[in-house]
Amino acid sequence: PAINGGAGVHPGFLLHTRQISDEFQVQGKAMDNRLDYVVGAYYLNQQDSVSSNLVSYTYGPTITAFPFTYTAQWTDKSIAAFAQASYKLTDKLSLTGGFRYTHDKTSIHQLPGSLWLLFFPDNPHETTKKSKPSWTASADYKITDELLVYAATRGSWRAGGFNYSVQPVNTTAADGGNLFRPETTEDVEVGFKYSGDSLGMPITWNADF
Repeated sequence: PAINGGAGVHPGFLLHTRQISDEFQVQGKAMDNRLDYVVGAYYLNQQDSVSSNLVSYTYGPTITAFPFTYTAQWTDKSIAAFAQASYKLTDKLSLTGGFRYTHDKTSIHQLPGSLWLLFFPDNPHETTKKSKPSWTASADYKITDELLVYAATRGSWRAGGFNYSVQPVNTTAADGGNLFRPETTEDVEVGFKYSGDSLGMPITWNADF
């Protein structure tokens, strides 16, 4: 939305996104339908252009407004391959395992009109790359047709990138730059799922820890 900063009307925050993505999958069953599997690949190419229009004020005998803009363009490219399978050891016990390997690349540069071009006129093009795996593994057991218990563990990550409104120096904030590193996470979950009418009425009840 437009804002009135005291020095005219400014366009505020503007973001333009162009994204191309596609995913290919092969799904099937094997081993007398006891095994369900999926394998595939994923591709993403996303380009974002951002313009953040701000106003700075100085206070004294008169109040003076100084409009300025952070504006940059960055590109995210991601390629991944994955596979997952579930196998029924018995009619009650099933095991599931999945793996994904992803390569991400992020590039950024300032656009004309950016405040940072006053301090970095050579307009450095920054790039970061990272490849990491993600996974999932679980077991579930049907105590009855209505009650299932399970345990699962997962690990995943989110790619790093750059903060467009911080000075374009390809290092982390600790060293005065705009780079933020990838984040990783792991978890363990146990729980149960109930769906039935053994209490005289239809009930669905899920809980996990």
